Formats: sequence, structure tokens, C-alpha cells
Amino acid sequence: MSKFYIVIVFLLCITNTTSADVVINEIAWMGTNTSVNDEWVELYNNGTIPVTIDGWVLKAIDGSPFINLAGTISAGGFYLLERTDDTTVPSIPAGVIFSGALSNDGETLELKNNTEQVIETLSAGGGWQGGNATSKETMQRTPSGTWITAPATPGAVNVTTGTGTPSGSSGSSTGTTTNSTSSSVSPKPEQNDEDTVFKVEPDPKYSARMITPATFVQQVPSDFSSEVKKDSVINDIRGKFEWSMGDGSSFSFNQSTPFVYTYQEPGEYVVMLRYYSNVFKENPDTIHQKTITVIPAAVAVIANNTTNAIELINKSTGDINLGKWELYRGTNHFIFPPYTILPKDKSLIISPSTHQLPYSTEYIALITPTGYVVKNTYTNQPKSISYRNSTSVKFIPEITPNIPIEDSNINEPNSLYTDSNTTSAPESDSN
Repeated sequence: MSKFYIVIVFLLCITNTTSADVVINEIAWMGTNTSVNDEWVELYNNGTIPVTIDGWVLKAIDGSPFINLAGTISAGGFYLLERTDDTTVPSIPAGVIFSGALSNDGETLELKNNTEQVIETLSAGGGWQGGNATSKETMQRTPSGTWITAPATPGAVNVTTGTGTPSGSSGSSTGTTTNSTSSSVSPKPEQNDEDTVFKVEPDPKYSARMITPATFVQQVPSDFSSEVKKDSVINDIRGKFEWSMGDGSSFSFNQSTPFVYTYQEPGEYVVMLRYYSNVFKENPDTIHQKTITVIPAAVAVIANNTTNAIELINKSTGDINLGKWELYRGTNHFIFPPYTILPKDKSLIISPSTHQLPYSTEYIALITPTGYVVKNTYTNQPKSISYRNSTSVKFIPEITPNIPIEDSNINEPNSLYTDSNTTSAPESDSN
């Protein structure tokens, strides 16, 4: 037990040390000569190993800006946060683009890692410690941990000396910077700037698309899958996939996972897919929303007493694929092959040589692949034909026969062949 405790303490110490190497290094709260809206913030890794900042945030205490971070900062590397677009500092690609302005009167900023640990707090609520709104000189951290006003150095080592007097801020320069694991963490200047090249890749852009038909049939399983693009290229990538099915059901996967889902009742449902490139993110990278239509499983069944042919009539609001549906008469049944399409308001006559169901006076039941007994309704009958009184055909009334089916039970009309109608988790084609 003592060895386990020692290992845990050692790992925590390593995590804190690594996180503490990333600091807020330079702030252009006043913008640039091009625009006062061209604000930017620079982070610096003064450690000896790269630090991954996926799921990290840099946020102001007043809520704006709130910046989600991602990527990796190399040892001795810089990471640039640019407001609005990547042209704020044209010569250097942004690590992330953010929205929300930095107040000229000062801000209190917090840098947090993906476990909500505060890595650093910059307390400048009473006024920035450096920077000049007129000359556009930035607020820069010195090796000693203090802040000065000096010409901007995005993506490069800060100036070691400056005016030290902020201008354009209504507050005083009495703010402080604290680190969660050390009292003073300062950047380490490079010995040879010419031999050092820093490159920070911009955040990728994601798009997600759910792959599913627009029309479904009640009580018939349907396939769902997704496609995610990273910078316009299809990627089978991991992340968090959150599905909302529109009927109260929802599912979450840690990668793009095909699954099967069955809607119990007809109607229109709004399906939503939210994709997070990192499981720790609070806000999705992209969202896809789609409205689907679930039509009733309404098919009338008519048995011809003379020829033993069976006629099916689609009384639903759309075409129905009868693949894997079953016809039952007594203990005998016939399974429709895949992609047997019954168009809307059309009929399908199945000969005895095809269904091979022996002639019987028992009712014929139509069953969906989920075991749902289709309610046998027939409306708008031709006036010239009376199916109830005809001697050549037998109309199946609107009841569900008690059909003995192996290992199954029909408790009520339109019920599933299961103990309950509770929706289960979707089937997945992936582990």
C-alpha cells in the first residue's frame, strides 16, 4: 500500500512540473497598428519536454474571452492565440483563433489544464502591468517573472528590458502573476535565435455528417453511422460522438461507430449528432442536425380462399421495404427476402408456390423484423367489392391472432415479441 502511495505522489509531481512549464508570456491587449481588435496572447513552454494542451482553457474571470486550447507546445516553443482571424500576426500561424475582447482596463486571466487544475493566474484586474495603447508595445514577461512594456515579439524571445510603465490602461500596474506549483517561472531565452525555428499548426476545422435514410418505418430497425472530416479530409478519428435520436433516446461513443436503432412510433423526429475532437471539451467542434420521418407499419393482408394467394396492400404514407418481414399462419411462416419493396398505395400478390403456407382458416399475421405484429387495417375499400362478404377472399379483421411462435409471446395487439417495449441500447458493428 505504501509503494502505491509513493507511485501516485511521484506521478502527481511529474504532472504538476510539466504543466507548470507553460506560462502566459506576452499579451497584446491593445491590438496592433492595423486594428485595435487585433489582440493576441502568447504562451511559452520553458520546460525541456513538449506539453500537450488538448482540453486546456485560457479564460478571463468575467467570462470573456473563454479560449479552448489544443495541440502541443514543444520544449522552448511558443503558442499564439489570435483574436478573430489568423491575420492578426500575419507572419506566424495561430495556434488557436478566439473571440471576445481583452478589456483595456485590465483582466484577471486563468490558465487551466484538462483536469481543471489552475496552472497560472494573471491578476491584472486593476490594470495591466505592461503594454502601451498608443505605441502598441506589448506586455512582456521577463526572465525574473516581472512584466515590462516593450516592442512586440510574437513567436520569439521577449525583450529583457523595457519602459516598465503601461499606458492606455486606467488602472495601476500593481497586478501579480501566480503559478499553481512554483512562485516564479520565467522563460528561458534561446542562446542562438537563428538556429531555432518555431512552428505552431493552426487548429483543424471539423465537419460531421450522419449517414442515415430520410424515411423510416415504425418498428423496423434502421442503420445509423457518421462521417467526420478534418480540414475537409475524411478521417476515421476518435473523439466523442453524441447522438440524440429525437424521441428521448441518446447514445455516446468514443469513435465513429455504426449502430442500429428502431423507432417505436410514427412521426417526425429531429436527430442531432454532436462531435467533440477531445472528450474533455465542453463545447462540440461541429454539429449535424437532420429531421427524419417515421411512417406507420400499415399493411393490409388479404387471403384468397380459392387460390390460397396472399395479397398485401400498403396503406402507409410511403414505400415500405418488406425485407426480413414474416407472414405467419399457425406454426408456419414465410420470410420476405431483402429489398422486397411495396410502394405506397400498391398491392403485392404472393402465390402459394412462393409463400408455401398450407391452406388454413387461421388468420395470417404480418410481423416486422423486431417481432411487432402489424395491425391489420384496411380502409377506403372499392365500393364494388365487399371483402367481408366475399366468398372468394377473406378479409382479416382488425385483431391480432394468437399465433404460437417458438420462444415468443404476444400479450397484446401491436406489442413486441419481448417481455417489454423498453428501448434497448443500439447494436454496434464496432467494438
